Amino acid sequence: MSQPQPYSPQHSFVSDSATLANFPGQALDVEFNSIKTTTDGIEANLKLIQRDDNALANGIVTYDSLSLDLQTAGLAPATAWVAAKAYLLGNSVVQNSNLYRCAIAHTSGTFATDLAAGKWALVGALAAGPTGATGATGATGATGATGATGATGPGYGGTSSTSLVIANSTTKVFTTQAGLAYQLGNYVRASSAANGANFMEGTVSAYAGTSLSIAVTQIGGSGTFADWTFTIAGQPGTLSSYTQSETGAVSSPLVRRLNNTLYASEFGAVGDDSTNDRVALQAFINAVASSGKEGRFDPGKKFFSSGADLTITNGAGNTGFTLIGYGAQLRTDPTQTRVGLRIFRPSFTPTRAEEARITLIEGLSFNAFQDANAQWGIDATGVTNVVLRNLSFTSGADGGTAPNVNYAAIRMRQTDPTDGDTGCFWTEIENCRFKGGATGMPNAIRLDGAINAMSITKNNFANVDTPIRFVGADTTVDTVAGATVGNSIKILDNSFEGIIEGIKFNGRTTGTNRTRIVGLQIQNNRIESVNALGAFFQYSGLNLDSEAPPILGPNYLSSGDWGRYILNTNALTIDVRDELVRKVTIDPASLAANSSATIGTVTVNSAVVGDQVRVEMGVDTGLLVSGYVSAANTVTIRLTNPTSGPVDLLSTAFYVRVRPKY
Repeated sequence: MSQPQPYSPQHSFVSDSATLANFPGQALDVEFNSIKTTTDGIEANLKLIQRDDNALANGIVTYDSLSLDLQTAGLAPATAWVAAKAYLLGNSVVQNSNLYRCAIAHTSGTFATDLAAGKWALVGALAAGPTGATGATGATGATGATGATGATGPGYGGTSSTSLVIANSTTKVFTTQAGLAYQLGNYVRASSAANGANFMEGTVSAYAGTSLSIAVTQIGGSGTFADWTFTIAGQPGTLSSYTQSETGAVSSPLVRRLNNTLYASEFGAVGDDSTNDRVALQAFINAVASSGKEGRFDPGKKFFSSGADLTITNGAGNTGFTLIGYGAQLRTDPTQTRVGLRIFRPSFTPTRAEEARITLIEGLSFNAFQDANAQWGIDATGVTNVVLRNLSFTSGADGGTAPNVNYAAIRMRQTDPTDGDTGCFWTEIENCRFKGGATGMPNAIRLDGAINAMSITKNNFANVDTPIRFVGADTTVDTVAGATVGNSIKILDNSFEGIIEGIKFNGRTTGTNRTRIVGLQIQNNRIESVNALGAFFQYSGLNLDSEAPPILGPNYLSSGDWGRYILNTNALTIDVRDELVRKVTIDPASLAANSSATIGTVTVNSAVVGDQVRVEMGVDTGLLVSGYVSAANTVTIRLTNPTSGPVDLLSTAFYVRVRPKY
């Protein structure tokens, strides 16, 4: 049978003391708790000797624990098998890392033959022992005799009496010696023997027999010469090298650094906040996406884009890219409906999803993307492994009419509303700043449909109507796919200031296929103020409980107005982990033996009758303290003396913790 169930008292008798005079509730609780301590110890010891299938626990029977009769009944240590030895029934041997027991008494011959004849029975394979220490290194042998010198191989050098004029960017053919070492691609200098300042050099384009062809790329001097000598030369440098100033740095070609980074200005972007850089920026972005090189918006520049969206289309495959914009700003045309940056993968189908390389957009400021008509700062469709970090989003004077579902600083959505597999996966938005204009910012982050395994951390939302909005893939149709919203999303360590609806859901609440969310975690966020029109966690846009209810809290609500913390009109399950904490100092009257008494109350704003209450004392006195919400915003504290004598406490601090019941 399985292990016995732990004993757990089902009733707290101290709670009966309030209604039954002289009822020893505390003493009964102490007695039953002592019983639980004893049974827990018995259960723990039982687990040490018995498995759930009634068998003895593994490893508890050792050789020393056996009786003397068993120790001498064939259980002696096994020895290595040897030939020509008389083995008795039950003897044990080790052969080829296996343990065998003698099944028929015999004198050993060949082990394989004896085993096949049934004279040995396999007990089991033995675990390999630890590797022994490495032996000492043997002495070095004597050096062998030196071999004979090989034949001299072909060398470079050579001469030519071919009369040629010095000229660049042409191929010169010289008649020279056969059997030289020149190969295609060697860089060779042909110089006049009379004056080495007169030369031609370049790569060997052909060498056969006595004919040597050089594609000339660099010359010195001028004139016609017929006294040429050939030498191998180094390739001319195109750019100088550089060495970082830090200790340990080595010289590196400067071209390596330039070739690994693309700048927007290298594609003609001006960045003066007035020139329309859209065409240049699109060329820059295309180059970043196709080459895999790091792309940088030039620091100190304000890029303006008008006429069309800036789009990155990676298509099928697992290509990632990096865009860095520290010190730079991207502004869209406030008179047009434009997207600051659109990331689009219409057919993202890598062989394995985990192979998709990370796309990083970091340090760029997006400005005025929501003035009048503009819609999105970043619009990402069907993306995977995207990291948005240290970005700044600022809307202009007209942030739109609040609450407006259509505008957002960042929108992520699935490619096909009918196919959840085309959604966004493994994305991060961290350390970003969202600031609304005079009339706010309608939405900071909007997540449409299947947005899965996402992390939203350490961001700041200021003057934003709805910082985070979840929208069903297609709420106009009554289908499973249409009701889909994001799952496995963490919203941690963010700051919310001046908001109306902190986290909002626009799902399907009617019909057969209703919206639910799985694996949502909202913790350690700071909420500075919530508008009287809304609540921080607007859970009313869903109408179906989840098998993994949202984890909400602990979060910090600076105003203490917990009435604006959660709006849950459909009474869905939420795992709320917030507590209201207050400290009060009370000097209670002397408490008689085995008695209880109310010793005071404390004001806890937003506490309501039915909330869970836990009270702790600042000192350990042997007394029991409890509490309950006796009226709105009021917690009553009771003290119980389970001892046999009266107790008179001095002034003591009591800590009251109330977990709101939503």
